[in-house]
Amino acid sequence: MEENYTGEYYEAENRPDLQIDCKIDQTGGIARIIYKISFKDGHGAVVMGKGEGEIDATATLKFTFRDNFSNKGRGIFVQYNSKYTLSMQITFLKNTESLPLYTEHRLYKKEPGAKN
Repeated sequence: MEENYTGEYYEAENRPDLQIDCKIDQTGGIARIIYKISFKDGHGAVVMGKGEGEIDATATLKFTFRDNFSNKGRGIFVQYNSKYTLSMQITFLKNTESLPLYTEHRLYKKEPGAKN
């Protein structure tokens, strides 16, 4: 069964430090991801980025991205039980201010019409 990741996602761990908003649009085996990551208390950088990639045979979305600081990298997005894992690695660093935001994130998929 082919995974369809189209939807909006939010932080599943209820982290005290970071907030992430993520949206994926998938057509067939190609997906586009848009994300915003920030500190909940408003300090520091706000990272906004987008990327594109493919869903592989293991239902993993593998993508490349670029953010608003001109950093570039690669990432994976995969479902595990009721949660999703988003992991991104910077491969071209232009601005170090965004580094603390690029950690592994556990996400839930928003139900259509939900405000979360």
